[in-house]
Amino acid sequence: MLVTTGGLVEQISGSIGGITGSRNRFGQYFRQRSMPVNPDTGRQQEIRQHFSNVTARWSQTLTQAYRNGWNLYGDSVVMKNKLGQDVYLTGFNHYVRTNVARLQAGLDEVDIPPVVFSLPAADSTFDAAISEATQLATITFDDTASWCSADGAALITLMTTPKDVGRDYIVGPTRYMDVIEGDSVTPPTSTVTQSVPFVCSENQKVIVYARIATADGRLSEPFRVTPTVAA
Repeated sequence: MLVTTGGLVEQISGSIGGITGSRNRFGQYFRQRSMPVNPDTGRQQEIRQHFSNVTARWSQTLTQAYRNGWNLYGDSVVMKNKLGQDVYLTGFNHYVRTNVARLQAGLDEVDIPPVVFSLPAADSTFDAAISEATQLATITFDDTASWCSADGAALITLMTTPKDVGRDYIVGPTRYMDVIEGDSVTPPTSTVTQSVPFVCSENQKVIVYARIATADGRLSEPFRVTPTVAA
């Protein structure tokens, strides 16, 4: 659990005992902690295998020079924790978060450490529209962004389970949806349709997340939209 203090406790994020603390646009809130189940699905097994493979590759395949380069990248890139505080991940953390996401999307692993010490910026034009009739998500993105014309780069999308339209609190599970790959010869153009990973009904709400994976091994923070499913 993450806690910041002033005169009294100001922010709490995480779980202690049976209570989870978090924060939304209305301020700090608490809810009963839900205990996740572990159905051990094929998708879960696939992700666990990706983690195992990437971890082994870090220790058994990467040269020390490459590991040092990823550590330098980690020391140089500021990220935010759940409380919005500045944190620095290790090089190993960055290598794993990058390459597990890439493998899940069917992209090649990147071993050479990035030399640009920043995360890719979020796409401010990103949007998604979902249709019950087609069970497709229409993805809008900035097709002038540099990743579009770079081989090995991509926009990776994920989606949460659908919730009733009156629900303000939407949480996972989140499932991989699809990938839009960059191409130096024929860059992708907006818009693109993708099959949704969960069956959606009219007037339900979902969160669609996206991340930009650059060819040099950098991975953006997730950015998102919350569309309501159309007929």
